[in-house]
Amino acid sequence: LAHAGGNALLAYVLAALAYHLLALTGVSFYDRLGSGDLATGIARSLAFAVLVLAAAAVLNRARVHLKV
Repeated sequence: LAHAGGNALLAYVLAALAYHLLALTGVSFYDRLGSGDLATGIARSLAFAVLVLAAAAVLNRARVHLKV
C-alpha cells in the first residue's frame, strides 16, 4: 500500500480509466456483480480497489508519477 499511496493521484486516475475501459469494451459481468446482495457488491468494490492499487504500485515502481 505504501507504493500505491505514494502517488494517490495515479490510483485515482487509474480507477476512472479502468471503469471507462470496461464500459467501452462492453463488459457486462462487472455491473451484474453489484446487482446482487450487499456482500457481493462489497466484494466487487474490494477486488476493484485491490486491482487498482496493485496497478498503481507497479507503475510507481516503474517510475510513472503524476504531479499537479
